Amino acid sequence: MSKISKIESIRLKNHFKSESGDFTPWLAENLDYVSETIHLNLVNPSTEQTSENFRVDIRAELEDGSGVVIENQFGDSNHDHLGKIITYRTAFDAKVAIWIVEKAKEEHVEAVNWLNETDNGCDFYLLELQLIRIGDSPLGPLFTIKSAPSKEAREKGELKRQETRRHEMRYKFWTELLKVFKADKTMPAFKNSSATKDSFISSGTGIGGVQWTLWVTKDFVRCELRIDKGKGSEAENLSILHKLMKDKEQIDKTYGPGLNWEELEGYRTTSIRTEFPGGYNNPEEEWPNIIAEDLECTKRFIAALKGPVSKLK
Repeated sequence: MSKISKIESIRLKNHFKSESGDFTPWLAENLDYVSETIHLNLVNPSTEQTSENFRVDIRAELEDGSGVVIENQFGDSNHDHLGKIITYRTAFDAKVAIWIVEKAKEEHVEAVNWLNETDNGCDFYLLELQLIRIGDSPLGPLFTIKSAPSKEAREKGELKRQETRRHEMRYKFWTELLKVFKADKTMPAFKNSSATKDSFISSGTGIGGVQWTLWVTKDFVRCELRIDKGKGSEAENLSILHKLMKDKEQIDKTYGPGLNWEELEGYRTTSIRTEFPGGYNNPEEEWPNIIAEDLECTKRFIAALKGPVSKLK
């Protein structure tokens, strides 16, 4: 049988005398290794390029002329070089930024993953480089991708941005809604509520486990009498709803059309609810009219149910 030899890994600093004087020039002269690893053709490399107070290890280009910056280092990835690659990307308006290390720490892999999820106009690569040999063979470079741009990363980033926007708009809508509700001296609920990025806020009715609840969505606002006595209370919650249903005719007459009595089969809670059109996705100039309607409907909702709820004591 032919002999199988062990792969030996050599530290970069044990082969290159210095990082800037030997390793960087070698990398610039052998950029085809990097091109093959990331499947991009890198051309026109130049070393130690400056921009005001910044000095990047290597500048290069893509075939279409787009700028590329490369930062290389001995040893483990560190915060200093992460800051440098981000700074150089901005200083040189690069479309691709490549960070080459011997060992990528997990926190830096996650940081570069995050950069690739953001809408920053640049693709970031984090590569590990080992010098290896087998037996008496010459040294060879082994590049490994630890982080790279991808369709999945871009989609994940877009979902995060959409979620952030939802939270921002929902919080803003709550702020305006509660400002109007609290200014109305005849509104009996939500005086102690605060704006939130969450979908709902609640206000006590004086009965434990029975609350007035407002839900805000992109398309509508829901007002709800939510009945939930806690874990294992399914039967009790349903019993409370049935007690209120004894006054259903009068409640429906007082409120008007649009009330939904929900036993919510399969859920612990039960509720009485109604929805008003308009939410945080509506143009902001429409919010005052939407919120004014929400206020009047919520007051009417509470007025219709307050008496029957008080009888639950």
